[in-house]
Amino acid sequence: MKSKVKMFAIAIVAANLIIACTKKNINPESVVNNVTLETSLQPGETYNLDLSAYSAKTTRSSVTKQPAHAVESVLINNTCQSSGSYSYRAGSSATNDQVVLRIIKGDKCDKQEETTNITINVKVEQPRVTEE
Repeated sequence: MKSKVKMFAIAIVAANLIIACTKKNINPESVVNNVTLETSLQPGETYNLDLSAYSAKTTRSSVTKQPAHAVESVLINNTCQSSGSYSYRAGSSATNDQVVLRIIKGDKCDKQEETTNITINVKVEQPRVTEE
């Protein structure tokens, strides 16, 4: 009889531990940061953004809104070991453009994630005219 009571008590403690750990994983706490950057470029110029300022170690990053007028829009060194960078090369005409990046830093043990959405507003200006 004593062994049955002891087994029942151990089973209840184990079930409580399992439920407590499971609850932590079901409802992860997420943090979302929104950042807006403004930049001006000349036609053909390149804008580079080092992503390490937003996450020392990035789990995942992506371009969630591609720019409409860029000649090039690319994530560079997008790996788990490096936060990498983003590069935007302006087209040949004056225009306004926008790109949105998403950086997700997550802890795989407790499933907590930190997301940073970076909106880059690009103004491509008319070429400067130099007088001789």
